[in-house]
Amino acid sequence: MEDWKAKIQMLIRHAQLEQQDETVPNRYQNALRTLKIAEAESKKHIDEIKDVLSRHDAKGKILKEEAARLRQERQEKSGEQETPFDDKKGKRKAHDIEDEREEDGGEEDPEEKGLPKTPAGEEHRVKRRALKMRLRESYVTLHRVKFLQGDVNHVLGDSEQEDVAYQAAEQLRRDLLKGVYDSISTS
Repeated sequence: MEDWKAKIQMLIRHAQLEQQDETVPNRYQNALRTLKIAEAESKKHIDEIKDVLSRHDAKGKILKEEAARLRQERQEKSGEQETPFDDKKGKRKAHDIEDEREEDGGEEDPEEKGLPKTPAGEEHRVKRRALKMRLRESYVTLHRVKFLQGDVNHVLGDSEQEDVAYQAAEQLRRDLLKGVYDSISTS
């Protein structure tokens, strides 16, 4: 995946250099062609990361189900009821409160909730976060491509394509700032 990212960044840099070469009469058209290739590669890269992430989430679902099954078995063996209250006064058991804190605290990603606190669960969390970071970086790269396409279209005088590219870049920017890069449309 790092090679793919490097290739896209190289295409972007190449397009920028093409714009600067005043000896080439159709330098902006060449730069636009290169940026369209970079956009296509970016979208392929994003799709690949999303595919890997969805397969990884399927594995996480299996881990969650296994952890839930083991919790259920432990609960049945110990004979505890599902209520977290120790007595009629409404006091909660200390270990129930700690379990809730562990489950709720620190994890902002709902896909990670319910994962076991085992080495396999931790490995799953780490890999998922790394994939999410790569996905975010890919969207940042796509934003850069769309913005540069808008610049080139502006120079070429194609205001319709300029607006389309800038609007796509703006939407990507807003979604990235919100942190909603999973559901960003790559159309």
